Amino acid sequence: MFEARSWSAEEALEAGLIELIAQSTEELVEKLDGWEITRADGTHQTLELTGARLVHHELTGTEQLKNLLFHPVVMGMLLLLAGIGFYIEYHSPGSFIPGLFGLIALVLFLYGTRVLPVNVFGVALIALGIVMFVLEVKITSWGLLTIGGVLAVASGLYLLFDRSVPGLAVPVWSIVILVCAMMAVVLPVMLLVVRAQRRPVTTGREGVVGEIGETTTGLEPEGMVAVHGELWRARAARPLPRGVRVRVRAVEPGLLLVVEPLDEAPAGNGTR
Repeated sequence: MFEARSWSAEEALEAGLIELIAQSTEELVEKLDGWEITRADGTHQTLELTGARLVHHELTGTEQLKNLLFHPVVMGMLLLLAGIGFYIEYHSPGSFIPGLFGLIALVLFLYGTRVLPVNVFGVALIALGIVMFVLEVKITSWGLLTIGGVLAVASGLYLLFDRSVPGLAVPVWSIVILVCAMMAVVLPVMLLVVRAQRRPVTTGREGVVGEIGETTTGLEPEGMVAVHGELWRARAARPLPRGVRVRVRAVEPGLLLVVEPLDEAPAGNGTR
């Protein structure tokens, strides 16, 4: 059975895991001068490095971009951007741009998984958190779904990479910043959607209910009324002559309005 352990440079030197320690490339070259090495074919060679010229090779732009994309914090951010983009696109269908950015972020994240090993369970938790944010505007949970979504996303980021590998895990401070930034975008969208859902309907069948109209024919008990400049088939509980102002009480199947004379409408219902 194997046991994982981390070593400092000095401990590794004392244990014989390494042969020397150098603080810079120049110091390494100086210490290796006169060092005897054994090649793969078994021959021995003494290194002569006095006066050796050091050549530094800089990373190309593509390599620098890959180093940026393959950073654990950046990959976590890309996954959140993908979720936020799809979240906004879901609540604003046809806007296209949020969904496009979300798709690009998702593709870049998937490209990064070719290099960094990703914990699928962490990805699933982040996806679950986004779904909870979507359900928050569909189900009255008194904020419980939002809290659950935040916890799921934070847990997913924490488990996204193997935390036992130094430098691979997403730092806790980064998780806090990423979650706060995500909520700064998601919460305003969520509030706008909730307000839009609670706003009274002013168009379509439901928008006619409560409106004031006028009979254009006699209702015996059915006839025609004008509401918002449109003619509707209507029915009243008792016959009404032409020219009577009425209020719409309901809409029956077949777009038949149920109306009543305005002077019989309940008190407190004024003209809208």
